[in-house]
Amino acid sequence: MEAIGFVLILVGLAIAYWFVRRARLKREEEARRLRREGLIAKYGSAQIADAIIAQKIWQRMTGEQLVDSWGRPAEGKVEG
Repeated sequence: MEAIGFVLILVGLAIAYWFVRRARLKREEEARRLRREGLIAKYGSAQIADAIIAQKIWQRMTGEQLVDSWGRPAEGKVEG
């Protein structure tokens, strides 16, 4: 009888984990979608937004695009 209770607890935990994980994945997906939409609105190009999200670097990339892609630099000496 105890084994059945233990199995039911494990099944319940697995189901709860699945729901929590599914909710987290949905939130992450929504955050990615909103970031892409924001970048498209900011730069006027889906191609630029996708390149920034993929953390690509290209010639004539602005400093703001670089920060959007790679983030602000850590502490350190800035040359130039």
